[in-house]
Amino acid sequence: MSWRFLDKFASKREQMENQLEHMMTSLRQSKALLDYCMAKKTLSCNEKSQQKIRDFQKAKDDFSKVQSYGKWAPDYEKRRVALVEAKQVMDCDALVRRFKEQEKNVGILLDQ
Repeated sequence: MSWRFLDKFASKREQMENQLEHMMTSLRQSKALLDYCMAKKTLSCNEKSQQKIRDFQKAKDDFSKVQSYGKWAPDYEKRRVALVEAKQVMDCDALVRRFKEQEKNVGILLDQ
């Protein structure tokens, strides 16, 4: 291996590390991340919203137990409907909607 190759590799690595550090600094200072953290904290502290999330997760787990058997599984349709309803209830919660919106905004920021 030549030293020139190693120097070039080290230089590229240093450039990437500098770009990553700049990106992380920009992200930490962004309004989008601040809004995301506030939405996450608000959501995690709200018991009603957390109960809706737990209800959705339980419905999702229940449905996953019969999903692979399809319509021939006992209670397939009942569990599928329960899952859809639990998701609608969870998605209609204002705090969940706000959190998802802020999560999307951070994702957009990361994609830039």
